[in-house]
Amino acid sequence: MQVIERGGYTQEEILEVLHSRHNSRNVRFRYDLLDRNEYFVKVLSTVVSGEVSMSALSTIKRTAKFKIREEYIKEHYTRVMDDRLQTTWNTGTHWNGGTHTNTVVNGTNLELSTPDTTVIPYSDFDSAGTTWSSGLHPSWSIWGSNITALKSTADTYASSASSQKLTRTGTGSVGMRLATQILPVVTGDKVYLSFLFKPVSDANGNFTIPNYCYAFGTSGQTPAQPNQAFDVANATVTDIGGGWFRYDNVLTMNQGGTYSPLIGWNTSTGVDGSVAIENVYFQKNAKPVWSGEWVSNVKDISGNSAIYQDSLVTMSASTARLGNVSVYSRYSLDNGDTWSAWSLELSTNGNSKLNGLTSNVSTLDYGLIQFKVTMKRNTINSNDAKLLSLDYWLDKEISVFVPEAPEINYLQNRIQPFMEIEMPDGNWIEFSLGIFLLATPTRSDENNSVYREIEAYDGLLILDEDKFTNRYFIPAGTKYTRAINNILTSAGISKINIQDAPQVVANYGIEFKVGTSKLEAITTLLQAINYSALWVDSEGYYTSSPYVSPSNRGVDYNYLDNEISVIFNGIEEELDIYGVPNSWVAVQSNPEKEPLTSTKVNTDKNSPTSTVNMGRTITDFREVQDIADQATLDAYVNRIAFEASQVYGKLKFKTALMPFHEYSDVLRVRYTGLKIDDLFSETSWTMPLKVGAEMTHEVRKVVNI
Repeated sequence: MQVIERGGYTQEEILEVLHSRHNSRNVRFRYDLLDRNEYFVKVLSTVVSGEVSMSALSTIKRTAKFKIREEYIKEHYTRVMDDRLQTTWNTGTHWNGGTHTNTVVNGTNLELSTPDTTVIPYSDFDSAGTTWSSGLHPSWSIWGSNITALKSTADTYASSASSQKLTRTGTGSVGMRLATQILPVVTGDKVYLSFLFKPVSDANGNFTIPNYCYAFGTSGQTPAQPNQAFDVANATVTDIGGGWFRYDNVLTMNQGGTYSPLIGWNTSTGVDGSVAIENVYFQKNAKPVWSGEWVSNVKDISGNSAIYQDSLVTMSASTARLGNVSVYSRYSLDNGDTWSAWSLELSTNGNSKLNGLTSNVSTLDYGLIQFKVTMKRNTINSNDAKLLSLDYWLDKEISVFVPEAPEINYLQNRIQPFMEIEMPDGNWIEFSLGIFLLATPTRSDENNSVYREIEAYDGLLILDEDKFTNRYFIPAGTKYTRAINNILTSAGISKINIQDAPQVVANYGIEFKVGTSKLEAITTLLQAINYSALWVDSEGYYTSSPYVSPSNRGVDYNYLDNEISVIFNGIEEELDIYGVPNSWVAVQSNPEKEPLTSTKVNTDKNSPTSTVNMGRTITDFREVQDIADQATLDAYVNRIAFEASQVYGKLKFKTALMPFHEYSDVLRVRYTGLKIDDLFSETSWTMPLKVGAEMTHEVRKVVNI
């Protein structure tokens, strides 16, 4: 049974409408035309009538009938794909083409040229094996007064980093410095300092701009190495979002020696406050670069008065923070004399239409295209600016003449009918009733129009008609469900919902002879692991799962003759026990496998067909070629015994149209006129697609034997 809740409405809200609890219900029907890949083409306005049926006992479970008034598409010219041009950048050679600004090629990747190393140990304040849950990181020391230092995992910018949180009480400067000198320099070296900081709380904003940053020397040594200050006027502070800022500065050293960084805010006034610091970069003669770009070579896409539609660009990036890599494109229609503006295509992993090209171009006699990749990042040690690959493809289209033809291609198109229901607020919800292949269309002339009477079938028709043209062998050790998926895929089916199972083909494998239908092969494999028969759901998914007796499943829906009943008068009940077996024997007859036998006898005194009540034994004997194991054979025998014993209790009844039914639903039916109140397994249903029509159900009683 389909999930009933949808469109933002609960199951109870939808059922109240279907049962007309408050008002008469308002329904309508829609027919979508799909192509052979089940992509939407258009809504059909020419369907005069329709009917959908589901039969759990039939080879092809879901069928339909449509009467369609035939419409013709006049002869015309259109454009179709003639060729495809494709380029992929995913090797170092490709990236080396074009121009680089602050970008480099590292193996097969395009990356920013920013150095990813720093002389500072644990510059992102990760513990690196040193445990510190509070206080100052062991590599650093306090600078300033009235300060306490706490590790803060809540206030971080980069997901892989921890922040050093400094808290000041009252008046005083605040800061920290590396405990040891680690950067040897000579006069004239340029020292770069960069770090992230976040003013956590200070009513006066005194922590907004660091104003007391130094290359911290060791003045007590000989020769003396005095502290050298970073000029506040040279500092750049960049807002990187989320309350975080990045500080950048450079200092030309006027004396050699060994130095460490000091990061500080110097003030003699202020209020209580705190600041978080992380990702400190301190290095000589290696400027951190936070952005860059790569521009590809120009690509020639001209020729033959063609246009290019359905063009696509895709990007695969390694990015910790999406949005740090962006792809742009531009094009020229005059062999490069003039160019369009750069158009943003992607700023995250995925794919996109080539926006500028496909929306503005009708011919590319002299067409060129070019791409640009921009990169940015805010942390030195993060890996959030790396492009693994970039590719695009262009479908080249040409004009072709299309003769007059029906709007429906009966050999390729599918029809997907929907029942739509109006909710109390005026919105409509929909239930798909299946996706159908069209077959055996007959034509007739009525009232100066041509009509088609169409028999239609669900996707099992594909498997029933597709047969093996060579011996098909499944080797031992193959999982049954994998073998089933392989057969479905070989038939061009991609919408697969087969629950995985651990059982594997044993001994000498399984072989299907030439001419065996793929549906028959799949049915055999499903039986071997005691799965339900293959069926196609309302959205076109090929479905099967381990068989569970209806007596052990929950009730899918209740049909009760109460004040909001949708059951119509006139239920038919059939009781037929003639020839119903009460003993079942199944044997595996494959000579290449170990013989297996399973037997079940119905001796239940509460069962009218049991050996106790009938006084005789009626045996159902079956041979199976392949079964996974003894437990599966036992489950198979229990299944056929259950199904055979349901025959004696059948109901046929009608209800209002209820669009959520699927395959073999378990229903509770209560009808006081015949003193019926029991569980039933639905074997078939039929829905005329007409407002006010009646839905027919056939069910069999759920019996425990």
